[in-house]
Amino acid sequence: MGRAARGLSQNDLAEALGITYQQLLKYERGTNRVSSSRLFDLARILRLPMTFFFDGLNEDTASHQSETSQRKILEPQTAPTIKRETTELVRIYYQIERRSIRRRLTDLIRAIARASGNQG
Repeated sequence: MGRAARGLSQNDLAEALGITYQQLLKYERGTNRVSSSRLFDLARILRLPMTFFFDGLNEDTASHQSETSQRKILEPQTAPTIKRETTELVRIYYQIERRSIRRRLTDLIRAIARASGNQG
């Protein structure tokens, strides 16, 4: 999602990381684990905080879920952050230069989600 939001192709990101396109695919699909140093490189290249990779994960969640259930959460076909629509929204969102406008947009989306019966 971070790569798509920045408008980078898989080839561009792989080259910036000094890895092959195939290795990046394995990272994105969750086939291979990503080391902490590689996460640091990804955060730097994508200009994202390290916490981006752990959003929604807390100590209780991490310690009580089995490896199998963690993999299910991250499977591309079920993860909402992998959907094309989501990545397009994120990319467009970050094209809005004024942080105050992005904040108001986030508040609006949160209000719409609450009104539709979802908690946010």
